[in-house]
Amino acid sequence: MLLPNDSLKKNTQVNFKTNNELLSAAKEIFSENNLDLTAAINFFLQNVVAKGKLPYKTEDEIKREKLIKNLQRDINKSVKNYEMGLGLSEEEARKRFGV
Repeated sequence: MLLPNDSLKKNTQVNFKTNNELLSAAKEIFSENNLDLTAAINFFLQNVVAKGKLPYKTEDEIKREKLIKNLQRDINKSVKNYEMGLGLSEEEARKRFGV
């Protein structure tokens, strides 16, 4: 179990590469929230561990959600077209799609 941020013993140093402009912009935001870089990174790490997942959606999750949304839209459109009599008969569909 993790302790509050102030109670955690800082016993590991981490070095990483990032973009200077990105780092400067992030530090400005951290400063506005009374955090230094170390506190902000520890806060992020604690959040990940406490929730067991990233606190934001990955690129794959965003793509998957967009795909599902588009499929739902297309299905709803097809259902409305069918209800309005604009659908194809089974025979027409087979002929059109070569099935």
